[in-house]
Amino acid sequence: MRVGVILALLVLPLAELYVLIALGARIGALWMILWVVASAVLGVIVWRRQGAQIMLSAMREASRGRAPTTSPFETLLVGFAGILLIFPGVITDVLALPLLIPPLRRALLRSWLARLMRAMPTSAAGGRVIEGESQRLDDR
Repeated sequence: MRVGVILALLVLPLAELYVLIALGARIGALWMILWVVASAVLGVIVWRRQGAQIMLSAMREASRGRAPTTSPFETLLVGFAGILLIFPGVITDVLALPLLIPPLRRALLRSWLARLMRAMPTSAAGGRVIEGESQRLDDR
């Protein structure tokens, strides 16, 4: 896993640079610069506005005594989409788009959470195992 992350961190900037140059050659440098600036501005707007709206909605639902309709993970995904838009490049912009569309974001979230739950260890009785250590503090 670590090798994959390191490889992605090395390959992604090179791929972004290649796509920026190739697309810039086709549509023109000015349009490519406008794309990069517009996506960065959109990323900042999304990061600030939509993330705050999701958090306010969750707090409003919690204050009414109901479970929040948007999970904290959705807020994280919207924030991550904003960060991806801030980075210059077409590939990160394309990766951010599904995270900005609520039905797609929820479907991705359900898929990732299901995969995470399958990866968690289970006990023989079928329950989830949460490993940890304990220490009594009242014995001296």
